Amino acid sequence: MAALHLEGKALQWHQGFIKVRGSIAYLDWGAYVGAITARFGSNAFEDPLADLRNLKQVSSLQDYLDAFDEIYPKAGIREDQALSFFLSGLVDELQMPGETKKKLSKELNSLMTCLNDDGLFHVEGREATAYLYSVAVQEQVELEQQQKSWPDLNNLLLTYNDLFQEPKTLPPKRVHDHRIVLKAGSSPINIRPYKYAAEQKDAIEDMIADIPTLPPVSHIQDAYPQAILDRRMVKRHNAAATQLLIHWRGLSPADASWEYADELQARFPTFLEDKESDGRGS
Repeated sequence: MAALHLEGKALQWHQGFIKVRGSIAYLDWGAYVGAITARFGSNAFEDPLADLRNLKQVSSLQDYLDAFDEIYPKAGIREDQALSFFLSGLVDELQMPGETKKKLSKELNSLMTCLNDDGLFHVEGREATAYLYSVAVQEQVELEQQQKSWPDLNNLLLTYNDLFQEPKTLPPKRVHDHRIVLKAGSSPINIRPYKYAAEQKDAIEDMIADIPTLPPVSHIQDAYPQAILDRRMVKRHNAAATQLLIHWRGLSPADASWEYADELQARFPTFLEDKESDGRGS
């Protein structure tokens, strides 16, 4: 299905991906999405870790912190590594020796471990109180949604069960079958077939194979001229042309239409020949 929406370089990449992976390429949709996103995605050439390593403070500390917060979640590194990147990007006035960085990191880590059950810890001999808030995330459990029941609707579906079945045949024949009749003087539709790529063609054939198979239509035939009811001379392209009032087979005389004789000769050559031979014989 994905090949139907690809063209150009994307379709070329898809063909190479399928050729290399083989039949297993269709088994893992996540791998396919990841591969095509890595090739054509807007962030295909981004390197968050390199951006984080090269990030330096050039203006205020708040601007530097905002830029750091934007890149840090994309880098996928540990918190201690992020702290090292953050401190190394500060301006020289805020820089500190490596040992001080380690000490600061240890103090930040030990800060949480100093909390006792009462939330008390000591800072420079003074007793302070810290409040630790936690958000309990309850695991979401999918419950089977109970299907609502409507007795009236169920009785209706049961009564007309045959009408809701998947159709296997053509509709029943009606008293009057409506047909699409071309306007007088219009030529039959002639559209060149469209050629699909091999992968798109296979996908379309699979989709068509899933459509319920209906019996061939044998009783429907194209309209064929039955008789000439009248004729007239008209002007066409600054020249005289003959128009024939044609009674079509299977239709009533009221549905007769005016057709140009030359176009009718091109579409039904044997019809006019038979009519001319009948006229000479009589």
